[in-house]
Amino acid sequence: SDLLHLLATNRLISSSIAANKSATSLFKVFTDIKKKIQSSEMKQSSYNTVILNLFQLFENGWTFIESKQNIPIENFIFFSSIATECIDGDNIAAAESANSFLIKLLRCTMSTSLANKLFSHVVTNSEKFASTTSKDNAVKYLRYLALVSQFCGEGNDDQFILSRECGAVDALFRVCKGLPPSSNQSGSYQRDILMQISTLELLPSIASTTSGLEYMCSQSMLHWLMDSCSSDGDPFISSEAVRTLGAVLEKAHVSGFNLLDRVDGRVLTTFVQTLRQLLQEGDETQRITGLVILSRFAGISLSSLELLFAESSREEPLYAVWLSLLRSSSKPELIAAVLQGVTAVLDRADSALLTVGAPSNVFVSFGAAEQKVADSQEHIQRVAALKKRLFLEVGPARSSSLTTVQYLLTLAKQPVGTTRHAAMDLMRATAGQSWGLAMLFQGVLRTECPFFVYLHYRESEFNKEGKDWKFGLILAVHAALNREGNANLGTHAELEVRRVVNQMVHQGPYYLPPRMEEPQLMDA
Repeated sequence: SDLLHLLATNRLISSSIAANKSATSLFKVFTDIKKKIQSSEMKQSSYNTVILNLFQLFENGWTFIESKQNIPIENFIFFSSIATECIDGDNIAAAESANSFLIKLLRCTMSTSLANKLFSHVVTNSEKFASTTSKDNAVKYLRYLALVSQFCGEGNDDQFILSRECGAVDALFRVCKGLPPSSNQSGSYQRDILMQISTLELLPSIASTTSGLEYMCSQSMLHWLMDSCSSDGDPFISSEAVRTLGAVLEKAHVSGFNLLDRVDGRVLTTFVQTLRQLLQEGDETQRITGLVILSRFAGISLSSLELLFAESSREEPLYAVWLSLLRSSSKPELIAAVLQGVTAVLDRADSALLTVGAPSNVFVSFGAAEQKVADSQEHIQRVAALKKRLFLEVGPARSSSLTTVQYLLTLAKQPVGTTRHAAMDLMRATAGQSWGLAMLFQGVLRTECPFFVYLHYRESEFNKEGKDWKFGLILAVHAALNREGNANLGTHAELEVRRVVNQMVHQGPYYLPPRMEEPQLMDA
């Protein structure tokens, strides 16, 4: 009977959605189902299946709900209650579908006062799991925090503001710090390390909007993350804090939000020392994580880029620690991570680092004063000069007898795909710089240049991935040549370089030059 009821219910839901009719029929159906559950006429497992099918069917006809046609407010609240019951339940699939359903329900009511009412209901419902320390309750509360993270992570400022006003963001912050979800919570609270680590993974979603980043700074979450990364931080969460901070920096990097304006000099100095320690003393995984964070940090603003080269009588510059891994390690993954970090910095547009610098006291401990750049063009030139300097230091960091281009060409001809692809990608990023072509071609465009000889040799790659990497480099050189000037002007050698590169672009990534068929000889 449960199965027949399920099939009949699904047909009713499907026909209602297909006809775009009122949701009142659905409301009646699920009210009836709830009564059957309460009177034990239907098994809980069947109910979960019915609910799961409801959410899946709504996925295919969401305009039915989104248009809010003939749907009374109490029905919206009813559907919200159904979803929160699934999140509270033991059926993981139903809980995940309910999470997605609730987010869509909230999103389609954002322009009304109903959104606040629905979200407040969700937050209130979650609080019953926040005051105890049982594993089951922790898992269920984490589902609600994941809902908040996903809702804020859609990049909508209004959605973040709604979450903040309902107290959901503050609860997530407090759990990250190992505190009770509510400051008014009575009774004892035992910190749950696993839940704290899981919540830290959700934190970067809050940084998906400018409002979220501003709020993180105003609530000192960035300071707390940087402190947690240090050697004096909590050893149980320090590794996760490093990864989380890297993800937050990436979000800020993409949105052009300058975090340095909001960071205290002492905290920033501690953070830089932590990165230095990770690169010098960490294992391979920690070093790669540190390299990712450092490259993102360097791309925030001119001041963060200058910090890489800040001199100190006691310690070598941060860029030197970064590039020294090329000499001290022979592991392809670590070498590739070093090169990929430099690529990330070069790929950051010069004008994107026009944000205001950090407080000048940040640089006091490094023995340098912050340079004030009044003119934006001068600022851009300074960024380009520092990026060029970082590139030039790559080859000598590996061997004093190598230039960076020589080193990258050596890696690009080796059979190890990890480092070969990283070298090609760094040359691609170099071609995109104002100084890049002159560096790659050693000053003058000519076909006998080692870089051009490598570029023109189409048989250096044997699989699709490698050919795609190399064609990306060819496209970058082609774009740079077109940017440099009129293709019809230049010396004979320059025109020949342009002609050959244009030809390679037209041939595509998988072209191979024709070969003369070798004669077939019969054995005597």
